[in-house]
Amino acid sequence: MLTWWMLPPRAPLLPSSGTPPIRGAVHVHSRRSDGSGTVEEIAAAAARAGLRFVVFTDHGDGTRPPDPPAWHSGVLCIDAVEVSTFGGHVVALGIQAAPYPLGGEAADVVEDIHRLGGVAIAAHPTSPKAALAWHDRDAPVDGIEWLNGDTEWRDESAMSLARVLLTYPWRGPESLALLLDPPAEALGRWNTLAARRQVFALAVPDAHARVGLPGESGDERSRFLAVPSYEQMFRSLSIALDAVVLTGDAPADAATVLAAVKSGRFYSTVDGLARGMTLEFRAIRGDETFAPGDRLPPGDGPVMLRAAWTAPAGAEAVLLRDGQVTQSARVSPLTWTATEGHGVYRAEIRWPGTPEPRYLAVSNPIYLGSPVVPVTAPPAPTPPVPAGRARGRAVPLADARLEQSPDAVAALDLDATAGSPRLTFRFGLGGTRADSPYAATAFALGSSGFDGARAVRLALRGDSAMRVSIQLRDAIGRRWRRSIYVGTQLSVLALPVSTFKAVDPGGAAEPSSITTVLIVADTTNTALGANGQLHVTELMLEP
Repeated sequence: MLTWWMLPPRAPLLPSSGTPPIRGAVHVHSRRSDGSGTVEEIAAAAARAGLRFVVFTDHGDGTRPPDPPAWHSGVLCIDAVEVSTFGGHVVALGIQAAPYPLGGEAADVVEDIHRLGGVAIAAHPTSPKAALAWHDRDAPVDGIEWLNGDTEWRDESAMSLARVLLTYPWRGPESLALLLDPPAEALGRWNTLAARRQVFALAVPDAHARVGLPGESGDERSRFLAVPSYEQMFRSLSIALDAVVLTGDAPADAATVLAAVKSGRFYSTVDGLARGMTLEFRAIRGDETFAPGDRLPPGDGPVMLRAAWTAPAGAEAVLLRDGQVTQSARVSPLTWTATEGHGVYRAEIRWPGTPEPRYLAVSNPIYLGSPVVPVTAPPAPTPPVPAGRARGRAVPLADARLEQSPDAVAALDLDATAGSPRLTFRFGLGGTRADSPYAATAFALGSSGFDGARAVRLALRGDSAMRVSIQLRDAIGRRWRRSIYVGTQLSVLALPVSTFKAVDPGGAAEPSSITTVLIVADTTNTALGANGQLHVTELMLEP
């Protein structure tokens, strides 16, 4: 075993055969958020590291229009965003500017990303920093980071970090690879998700090239060390796209890259351990061949799984079914015949070790048959109830009252001239985020209170797309909330009380003794200076 002051072994450069894959990096931060480099500088670093594309994921709320794809230094630059939620951070690929700030519950943000045509990736899911870790196990993300370069140093001892800093100037990628602990927890989460639905996983650098130093005013952003550098991070981790060709047309190439990522047609490599690794994983049934990301339809006959690779001497390929090793080999290719009706299969290249192996390359899954755990479709919105067949107790819209912070504006207008009344809630938020501005329309429930209601039923629409918070409040001011998307067409929603979450720390798991229903606009999903109009035609408490 190497002592801590010795240089780590140089990563071998493996001989290439055939056309090399298109390699790139997803999850990179620039000067637009908490990175240190410009897009052009980062692209130049990626080119020196041999990458062909970089997906930038600066922090934001999704409302900034993304920069159009562009080639810089022979590297395709694709703009995306990393969004903070109550359940962790999520990377959103392929969305245009959102009509309102993305934020709030993780599942709601993922829903909005999908509504905007994008791909949602759970970022640094096992970060030891609670604010960064991904806590929502049920949000329907498309992908998950099985290895994150920024996470890996956070749980290291001071001696381990000192050793890396000592050897980093001479062997940067190899030194950074010393920090890559076996990601058993992240891989376990992926296995659980993949049993339910198709989910890809990827290794990302999460590169910032910034370690803050205290400035004269204590501002850690004013002075920093640009380590680890973008180039060395790009030489440490990458993903390789499966059978992708780039043409030089930036918009078309960006669409090709994002489609390959979304479908899972790529594999991850730890390049700080070996450079130029390849991993081709396929399933063959009859005369049909399937690639990672594919789900084989039910059919007759066995399926042959085949993995072929280029890796350093001593590396071992393993084939996994539902997260468990079914076959291994040290000579390429590895083949195995599946005769059972379902399973989630993927291939890994490892260096055997004690007590755990080191990971060199990881493919995405090929899915056989139906999911092991059937996917339960979300309940459809409750349809309008015909006149004379209303269920539950209607809350009079005329009883609505305003609640607002000093820096917000709000108004209520009731139109009772039509066959059914319509309440218009107009709002705008001013001040600063520190002021926590809000505007709300509140419906007091009177002496009957919630009276055992199991759901809140609303019929409403907006003048523009928006997301608002429906809240339940008890007599002592405790609140429970549920966020809803409101479009410009009338929606009828039945919100089960059991789906509301406590706002206040230590609040009861489920609402009880409710005295007020509120519709709230706040800075979670409404930008400062923005305004909106919401039209409510029904509020009912359903048994």
